[in-house]
Amino acid sequence: MKDDRINVGIIIGGRSVECEISLISGLQAYFAIDKKKYNPTILYLDKNNHLFVGKSLTDLNTYKTDLKKDLEEVFLTNQHSQVYYHTLKHPRKKYPIDVFVPVVHGYGVEDGTISGYLDMYQAIYTSSQLISSAIIQDKATTKALLDKYQLPNIAYQIVNEGSPFHLEIELPVIIKPAYLGSSIGIQIVKEEAGLTEAINEAFKYTDRLVIEKALTSFKEYNCAIFKDRDELVLSCIEEVTHTSDILSFVDKYENELNKLSNASNRIIPALIDDELANKIQNLTRQIYLLFNLSGVVRIDYLYDDINHKLYINEINNIPGSLAFYLFEPLGLTFTELLSKLIHNAIINKSVKNQKITTFKSNILTKKSSKLMNK
Repeated sequence: MKDDRINVGIIIGGRSVECEISLISGLQAYFAIDKKKYNPTILYLDKNNHLFVGKSLTDLNTYKTDLKKDLEEVFLTNQHSQVYYHTLKHPRKKYPIDVFVPVVHGYGVEDGTISGYLDMYQAIYTSSQLISSAIIQDKATTKALLDKYQLPNIAYQIVNEGSPFHLEIELPVIIKPAYLGSSIGIQIVKEEAGLTEAINEAFKYTDRLVIEKALTSFKEYNCAIFKDRDELVLSCIEEVTHTSDILSFVDKYENELNKLSNASNRIIPALIDDELANKIQNLTRQIYLLFNLSGVVRIDYLYDDINHKLYINEINNIPGSLAFYLFEPLGLTFTELLSKLIHNAIINKSVKNQKITTFKSNILTKKSSKLMNK
């Protein structure tokens, strides 16, 4: 009997310090996807950028071992506009993948690396394209563009490794590695004595840092968004509560209040007035369009309780759990969200394929071959 389901490749893992979060998010997507419509395959990218398939990859316990069970290394090809994966052991046999769902986080994957890899095979995928992904992965570049378009931005300065440094912002400040997420490498510095140590620690992760003015009394709000055909669909706004100065990696993912479960430190929907809600929603739409984003993106905001100002904190290109929990209160299940993302990725690819990708010239004619003789 012919299987008419769409073949979906869910890419997880990668050479990133946020790899483990990707494993959880990706498996959530695998179990949520509508298997009557789609035939999902987990494609695991290991720390050496080798791609694997295997039935055991759907079990989270597999990743706690040396990953030698039933895994087979694979590679991709594009044959007659169809993408396939082949195993190294049996390269002649091919398995079609119609749409890829990248569920990867962090520098080395989410930053446009996966998008560029899939673009080489002219693949259809549900996340943002290479250039947009690269821009928003770099906090320094993101902030520069927010400034250019006069969007609310906390005072900051950029520090490059090996360059002279002088603090231009009044303490307290937050030190952030420019290319990372999930609060990895982030530290708050309240006294000048701890500044050098914090900077050196952050430089262990990236060669570029962002130093921001730290708010002393604030609230954190998040709002997700995706495009469904020509309509921008906004999620509920959530408030993330925490008792420390910053929400650390442990707060987000390791303790019982983590973002990947029904966390008690999230208020959904946030208890805010219409004015603030409208401001957050309008900024979320504006950012999504300004950075030319695709798929689900979550924008994080900080609200300064003292000065009553809203600031854009971070743009999450592929958010943890694809931020499905922010759409559920609106009646959109994770299963339905994935279906919409896949459907729209197919439409977007069709539109993209109509663009011109070649340019006729005489540069390779016999006349121009004289250049080779110089």
